[in-house]
Amino acid sequence: MTTIEETAAGITITARPNGRSRYDALYLGEVLVKSTSIPFLAGCRALLARGFDPNAVAVMRHEGSTTDSLRGRIGKAAELTVSEATVDGKPRFAPYRPFPDSEANVTGRPSVRSAGLGAAEVAEAAE
Repeated sequence: MTTIEETAAGITITARPNGRSRYDALYLGEVLVKSTSIPFLAGCRALLARGFDPNAVAVMRHEGSTTDSLRGRIGKAAELTVSEATVDGKPRFAPYRPFPDSEANVTGRPSVRSAGLGAAEVAEAAE
């Protein structure tokens, strides 16, 4: 699970494994993003969708660690994803593009789907 708390360093996202190369993201005990391979970036999209300041700094730590693994402004991190479709096969940051049917394409605001949630979470949010 990913736990997010505000600290002197900014907003801390703690990644906890949930299966092979997957992580859950939580904010104050509430699930933001379930089973993602990019907890920091998806977590930032979810925070942005909830109205967090895009200029606020977020950091990611792995569960049980006090070492910051990633750091960035929520708004900038929300604009990124990780692409493995590179010439050399090495993962790289790439511009994030929400699904064509997402609310973000109509309103300019991140939607539940663009926050990195899976089909089940999107269905729950629609209810």
